[in-house]
This record gives sequence, C-alpha cells and structure tokens, in this order.
Amino acid sequence: MRVTVLITNYNYAQFLGHAIDSVLAQRYPGVQVLVVDDGSTDRSRDVIAGYGDRITSIMQTNAGQGAAINRGIDASAGEVVCFLDADDAFLPGKVERVVAEFSDPAVQLVYHQLQPVEADGIGPIGKPIPRAVWRGNIRTKVERSGGWWPRPTTSGLAFRRSFLDRVSPVPTDIRVSWTDTYLAGLAPFAGKVAGIREPLGILRLHGANAWSRGAISHRSDASRLSETRRDQYEAEFHALETSLREKLGIEPALSLADHLRFQQYRFASGEPVARWEVVAAALRCRSLPPPMRWREAARIALGRW
Repeated sequence: MRVTVLITNYNYAQFLGHAIDSVLAQRYPGVQVLVVDDGSTDRSRDVIAGYGDRITSIMQTNAGQGAAINRGIDASAGEVVCFLDADDAFLPGKVERVVAEFSDPAVQLVYHQLQPVEADGIGPIGKPIPRAVWRGNIRTKVERSGGWWPRPTTSGLAFRRSFLDRVSPVPTDIRVSWTDTYLAGLAPFAGKVAGIREPLGILRLHGANAWSRGAISHRSDASRLSETRRDQYEAEFHALETSLREKLGIEPALSLADHLRFQQYRFASGEPVARWEVVAAALRCRSLPPPMRWREAARIALGRW
C-alpha cells in the first residue's frame, strides 16, 4: 500500500528538518515525503532544498494551512495519506503500524496518541493525548456529542485517500481553518476509525503553536480564549453540518446543545448558560468513556476547568 506523508510548513525552519528526517527514517518502503511550504519567510526553503530528490516539495504564497493541505492532497500519490505538522515528528515504526490498520477496507481514519514534549523535542510533558481512544463505528457516539470527539491534532491523523477525495477541498475560511477538526470530524460518518493507544509521534509545545497558546482547556486559558474558542467551535459545527450534507449526502442529527466544548466556552465567555447545563452536557457526551464523563462533570461542577 503506497503511503504519502504530507508535511505542511510555515516558518518552522528550526523544526522542519527533524520532521522530515523522522519520516525518512521510517522503515516502510516507498513513502512519498511531500512538503508544502506556505510562503515561509525564514530559512525553510533552504532546508527543503537540502533534501534534493529525497522529497517532493510544493512552494506556494501564504494562504493558510487549509490551502496547503488542499495542494498536498491533490499532489499526493499514496493510497494512505499521513499528516505531519512541521514542528512535530514521527516516532519509529509509525507508518508500518498505521498501514496495518488500513487492511480493513472499512477503515477511513487511523489515528494514534501523541506525546507532548518540550520545545527541544526531548522532555515529555504530561501524558499522551488524546486520553480516550476509539475503534470501530463511532458515528452514533459522535452524533450524540454534537459532532465533537477527542481526536489528536494533525500529526496523529492518517486517512484513506479515497475518503479525502470525497471530502476535499478543506474549507479555507479563517474561522474554519483547523484541518484536523474538519477531516477527523467527517471520518466517523464515512466508515470506521481505528485508534491506536500508543504515542507514535511527538507534539512539540513551543511559543508559536496553538497548544502552547492555550488549546488545552485549563481555566486560565478559558478566561483568555473563551470567546474565540466559542466562536471557533460554533463555526466548525456548522461547517461539519454543511459538509455532511453536501459531500457525504448525510442529513446529520447534530445539536450544539450536546457539544461539550462549545457549552464550556459559552459559559466561560459569560453567556446566559447555567453551570448545571454544562455539567449535563459532560454527562451525556457519548464520545467520552463513562469514567471521563464523570470526571469532566465533576471538574466543571467544582469550577476546575
């Protein structure tokens, strides 16, 4: 099975070489390493040029990650497309493990945990994410959770190319620019997902990426980011509804009332929503295992989120 690893980059010259090397070091044969540079102004293009014909590169003017992903999907040669952010890296054996899961023709998305690390790529920070890992047909769980489910960021995702052809292009609207959310949100409606409870890649936390700026939901982040994140989740919800209808021909049974993260940030932004409503959303969030639902509900009830 042919594999493409699609790396999107914007001004990550200091990390890009590590990302590319981590793919070239994979033992799976014939991997296409495809790098799309989104108009970098640092040394990124020099780094890319240094790899010569060992990689395939596309240079575009700055248009955002969604546009870079779309260019990469169009140029990919693999039956499986693995995504990798330029500031992250794969761990040994990742591609082999992912390809093995695609032996089931019903599987559209394979994902795995990521290990957050320090900016230098060495010291681990906390436990692997996401904590909950699902396998099989999870459409009902996702529908009953308002379309939200705990998947990893871009570098933990791999898709069957035929699925990407159905749902591309990724929306490039600035408010719906999180390609991992868009693609992983649609996948459970198209077939099975296969989650691997093992970190097969690293998620580098540094001052320039979204996770370091507050993508992890702590109370201190919510006070600063609540309105932005509320609007982001709402926009992603409506993009999911639209894409299900227009690209997969599915009439979704989704409600924002069931979307746990949206309800949390509504509350944090000062909207007239009661704390008990957010607690209730946590308890009925079927895309979390029951023990995690209760822990989320308890933290929200005690104001520790």
